[in-house]
This record gives sequence, structure tokens and C-alpha cells, in this order.
Amino acid sequence: MKRFLTILLLIAILTPYTWAQHKTDSQQITVVYLLPLNSSVIEQSKSAGMKESKDIDRTFAKSVIGFWCGAQIALDELSEKGHNLKVIAREVNGDDSVKIERIFEEEDVRNAQLIIAPVTKKMFPIVAAHAKELRIPVVNPLSPNSEIVEGNPFVYKMFPHPDAKAAALVEHFENAHFIIWGNHQSEEYTRYFNEHDIAYTVVDEESSFTSHLKSDADNVVIACPAHTNAYAQVANMLVNRSRMPEFHWVLPESLLNDNGFDLRTLSPFDLYFLSGFFADDQGEDAQVFCDKYVRTYSTLPTVKNFAYQGYDATYFFCELIINNFHIPKDFTPLCCKLKFRRGDKANGFENYGVRLVQLKHLQYTIINQ
Repeated sequence: MKRFLTILLLIAILTPYTWAQHKTDSQQITVVYLLPLNSSVIEQSKSAGMKESKDIDRTFAKSVIGFWCGAQIALDELSEKGHNLKVIAREVNGDDSVKIERIFEEEDVRNAQLIIAPVTKKMFPIVAAHAKELRIPVVNPLSPNSEIVEGNPFVYKMFPHPDAKAAALVEHFENAHFIIWGNHQSEEYTRYFNEHDIAYTVVDEESSFTSHLKSDADNVVIACPAHTNAYAQVANMLVNRSRMPEFHWVLPESLLNDNGFDLRTLSPFDLYFLSGFFADDQGEDAQVFCDKYVRTYSTLPTVKNFAYQGYDATYFFCELIINNFHIPKDFTPLCCKLKFRRGDKANGFENYGVRLVQLKHLQYTIINQ
């Protein structure tokens, strides 16, 4: 634990300086990271008080140190491939707009080819405005707000568009009979279905969707109840019925992170969920990443600490810039599916990719890499 904290503090302290990796066999690419590390808060925390993982989570909840750790592993791998990268990392916390202005006065920053900025929602518009003025692509890896791409063609938003979930289901379950069960966040699906003339049935949370299942159709039940007890009630009812049309059950991702709900209740059924950021830590590439991360930082990478997102954002966008904006063909992100589009040339690019994950016998399988 002490080694882990020492490394994180060292990273936080060193980030105001420039870190360069020099190769002489290719054109140099300058990448700027603007990172809310909150190192002063972390530095004031006493290591002796962090005895459990929840203590670490609480202390680092407002920091993206994990993102920066994952990014550095990607940078090392890119350097090993022969890419000439100059990396400038700056710590930017809270609403320090004055510091942002000073950073963008630096000549190296103004001449950069890429900016990666998981900053706060108040700070990103300032960063994006500078990127637009300087015509530098700027990546926001964590914001769900679609408004950040409006009026700025240089912004790349990694967090999936709200329509991405419905689109992924339509793509995978072709000509399916869609049933939306419950009203909680159901508009994510109804909007897309209505705009694309896709038939669907809506069932309120208090009713059973079983009467709407068709024996001659590929039934897809999209679960949108507000209360988790609805799942257990329906599951207990279904498990005792001998004759029931088959159906695919699409769960909200929040249910999988609910420590108060026992997923084993639903394990007899064909389960799926949709995720903007899901890492299969048993996959070969993820295992390699995990090994490097643990050896370097003495802790595990997770989606919650943004380590996977830091790796994916760095590797994908550096390759994108190096290859003159051609999508990297030899790279599969570890935690996300990236399908960037923009509806208007005046706007930036938004991700329309989500991962469809099957949960069978409590084992995860990513359906669409």
C-alpha cells in the first residue's frame, strides 16, 4: 500500500514538467494532457489511514491518477513501436481558468498535435475554445454531455451518445420483437426506435412482460424498472413456469454494480447489458495490460479508476494522429467500442459505440468488440 501511494504522489508532483520520449526515425508528435489529479489533497492524506480499498476509493474519488497511469503504459508501448512522442502533462484542478490560460501561452502547447483533457465540466469549454483557435484535436474521455461537441469540429467525445445503446441492440438482434419494461431511462430506447421506425412494446414496471412475449419471434426485453426488487419478483415467477417463449433480457449496467442485488437470481436466463466502458480482464490483451500496470503501480487497473480509459484514449488517438486521421486497424480498445460520427461539419465527433456484453452462468462475454 505504501509503495502504491508513494508512486501516485510522485506522479502527481512530477506532472507540471514535460516528459519526452525521443526517437529519431519518425516525425515527432506532441501530446498534451490536462489532468485533474488533485495532488495536494492526496498529499495531505495520511498513508496510515488507508487500510482498506474503500479508503483509497474515497481519497482518490476526484482524481484521474488512474487515467494517467494507464496513459503512460500506452505511451511506453507506442514509443517501443518507434513512434516519436513528446508528452506534456499539466495538473489542472477545480476551476483554475487562469492556469489554463497560462498553459496555452506555452509555445510547445500551442504547437501540439493532440490534447487529452479529462477535466471538469466547467473547465472543458475553456480548453475546447483554445483547441479550436489553435486547430488542435481535443479529446474528452469521460464527459457524457453531448453539448461539448456543438460548434467545435476539433472535439472528440469518447463517452457514447445516448442513441448508441438502442443502435447496438438493433444491430445485433436483427428484426427482433423489442419490449421495453418499465419507464426508468426508457427514453434512451424509445427515441431511437421512433426515429428509425422500429416497432416496440412498452410495459409498465408493475405489469409482467411475459404476456407480450411471442413464441415465433426473437424477443428482446429491455429492462428499465426503477426498483431492483422488480427483477427478483419476475425471475422467481418465471423460473417455475414450464412453458415460456424464449427471450433475451437486457439489464441496466447499474444493476451489475449493485452490491445489494444478487445476480444469481437471474442466472437461469439469457442476460445482456450495454456498457460504454467495460473491460474483460480475462482477455489476453487486458491481461498484458494488467500485468504491466501491477508491476509498475502495485495495484490493479479498473474502469472505475479510469486506468483502462487512459490507456484506450492515449493509444487510439495517438495512432489516429500519427496515421493522418486514419482509424487504427491493429488496435482493439480494452474497455470501449469507438465509432466516431458527427452530424454536422460545424460540430465535433461523438462516439456511437457501446459494448454489448452477455452474462451467462455469471461469466461475461463481449459480443461486439
